Amino acid sequence: TLRELVLDEMENADLFENKSGFIDAMLRRAYIEGMARNRQDVFNRYFSMAKEAHENHQASKNTVAAAARDRMKLVTFEERRRTVYRSIMVDPRVPILYRHRIWRRSPLEHRLDVYEDVRDIVHEHAKAQGLKPEVVLPEPKETEEQRRARELKRQQQQRDTGKLLIEGK
Repeated sequence: TLRELVLDEMENADLFENKSGFIDAMLRRAYIEGMARNRQDVFNRYFSMAKEAHENHQASKNTVAAAARDRMKLVTFEERRRTVYRSIMVDPRVPILYRHRIWRRSPLEHRLDVYEDVRDIVHEHAKAQGLKPEVVLPEPKETEEQRRARELKRQQQQRDTGKLLIEGK
């Protein structure tokens, strides 16, 4: 019936919002409680929980009605990670020294992914607090070998995403 369909849609939407929020919260905790406090074990635990929740949600979407499935599909885990990392780095509520620690301790790939997006804002925040912007958020450096490997990985991800779109998954 229409009533059942509407209730089912509302339940699925609520579930989607909860899972999406849970994943974001776990990623935020990974960076803020793990990286900012130099606790790699904490970072790994929360990061793994977020990734597992994302994978479980993506796997469970096959049990949802087709109309709801597309609305509930999450962006890739890597895009979610980039979005959360970016938001932490520009969030003025996160102390600038925490952001500096997170930046210094984060994997190079994470820093390279967001540097251009966050540089001006973080540098502004650093200046406002009397800190040297280039010390708070230095430009990430990668070797030519690292750059090639990252580019190959990005191209492979694009091919994989294209295959999934073609296959209708």
